Amino acid sequence: MQPLNHFRKAGDESLLVSFYEGKVPSQYESEKQQKEVFLPADYIRIAVPGDKHTIIDTLVTPEYMERFRPEYDNWKHSQGNDSMNGTPLSAWDKMNPYQVAELKIMNIQTVEQIAGLSDAQVQRIGMGGYQTRDAARKFVGYTGNDSDAVKALAEQNKSLQEQIEQLKAMVMGDTPKRGRPAKAEPAEA
Repeated sequence: MQPLNHFRKAGDESLLVSFYEGKVPSQYESEKQQKEVFLPADYIRIAVPGDKHTIIDTLVTPEYMERFRPEYDNWKHSQGNDSMNGTPLSAWDKMNPYQVAELKIMNIQTVEQIAGLSDAQVQRIGMGGYQTRDAARKFVGYTGNDSDAVKALAEQNKSLQEQIEQLKAMVMGDTPKRGRPAKAEPAEA
């Protein structure tokens, strides 16, 4: 059975994804009305928290709609109220308004996004970045891994190790060999 949203990719949960309505030129309508006409279109903006230079801003495709279905549905229902998933930085008592503004420039808008930052991303924050991330992780109860997934992988690893041991025993043991026996060398006279 596939997960609920099998289009998701690793790391998608830490991305800052927002949808908005923009305009695209319509060649057909422009020719028809003899003036430039723009039609409404849905756009997606994907930013990596902690990196103000990596931003994707493009028209929404069916792939983006499926990949970011919860965010897209949330936007469609709120129709642009800029709703986000997580605790806003402004609501966290560990941040002053200047820190909030600085982190928003770096595309970090929630405490959960701070908790999920990698070491490289934390270094871009500057002094106090590691302490801020640690405080955010403590605030959201971040463990750094999905314990159910870790347990499943450990069980799979144990099963594979047992299979390897069985295969070694078959190869090294007295298991009868399959196939035709080798030809005997003719005796020379």
